[in-house]
Amino acid sequence: MKPLFDLHIGHSLSDRVGFKQYLSDIDDKTFIIGGGDILDSIIVQDPRFRKGLDASETEAIIDDQIDEAYELLKPYRDKIICMGIGNHEQEVVKRHGTNPMKRLCKALDCEYMGLSYLLALKLRHPKNGHGRRYICYVHHGFGGGSRTEGGEITKYSRFIMSWDADAYLVGHGHTKHHKAITRGYHGGSKMLSRNLQLCLCGSFKKNLTDDETTTWEESCGFPLRSIGGLTLKLRPTRDWVDVKVEG
Repeated sequence: MKPLFDLHIGHSLSDRVGFKQYLSDIDDKTFIIGGGDILDSIIVQDPRFRKGLDASETEAIIDDQIDEAYELLKPYRDKIICMGIGNHEQEVVKRHGTNPMKRLCKALDCEYMGLSYLLALKLRHPKNGHGRRYICYVHHGFGGGSRTEGGEITKYSRFIMSWDADAYLVGHGHTKHHKAITRGYHGGSKMLSRNLQLCLCGSFKKNLTDDETTTWEESCGFPLRSIGGLTLKLRPTRDWVDVKVEG
């Protein structure tokens, strides 16, 4: 599974090369889910707008970004199950009454899921037939950016108290990190445990320019982030699901 967050298409620092490298190992068992800020969605009236950082070709910035995202994602459209919205696209909804992510999902023929969603994956082992249901809670993320990975882990670990899931996938902070959190449970006559995965799913937007243009991350003093995303490799077993998080 490839959780795709914070691509920021339309921003001049959106890294297409890093995006294509992230999806270069896709095979027939791979699928993609989206977690928002696929589009940068910052237009001229937005106080965050910087002419030197906008990559749009015309005055129709949102239309340009949707078209560019469609062309970039079209080769993978059969792999995309669903996509959600992020805080950048939500600003367009609030200010201008159109939902760019819903329009992109319609063009790609995938489900639009909103800011947060639960996704139930039905997995079956190809050889022994063991079937499992693996639940993902997906949320774009919220609040100001964190300057430490530990701060983001602490913030989003609260989701585990509210949502019954096996993996918690978040973005927004552009951090790429994961942590297995062990939960115990009663299994008949035994005490058993299971690892839940808390995943900060990374970003494809660079922090710095090669010229004098100041980025938002630079002005806030945020640390540099590595480009890329996480990959969750899920394999049903006799007891549960073997999960390997890479990236």
